[in-house]
Amino acid sequence: MKIDHIGIAVDALDDALKLYRRVLKISKEEHVESSGEKVKTALLWFDNGMLELLEPVGNEGAVADFLKKRGPGLHHIAVSVENLDKALSEAAANGFLVVPPGPRKGILGNRVAFIHPKSLKGVLLELCEPAQKK
Repeated sequence: MKIDHIGIAVDALDDALKLYRRVLKISKEEHVESSGEKVKTALLWFDNGMLELLEPVGNEGAVADFLKKRGPGLHHIAVSVENLDKALSEAAANGFLVVPPGPRKGILGNRVAFIHPKSLKGVLLELCEPAQKK
């Protein structure tokens, strides 16, 4: 496994982008809106990683709920896995809770699933299986 990205919840994406652009040497920036997840996302790539800035669209959804409870900050850590189904099976066998609805399509076409923060001392963990290359 390796770190895939770090997700950061923000209440104003444009303001957050101004800060992160000043601090990081970003090699690539991409913006994606996910109606299913109810977020606007800025993906910031740099030499050895990626940050995912997440702003809720409206007052509903996981990121909106997170901001209401905790305010802006670290939302999740994502790791790459070769086989998401196997990783989830092993997680379940070890008593970890998967966040419903389980595996789904990520914003980059990959498959993702989340391990509930109750299982990891308050940290939401995203498991990311790379999209299949054709």
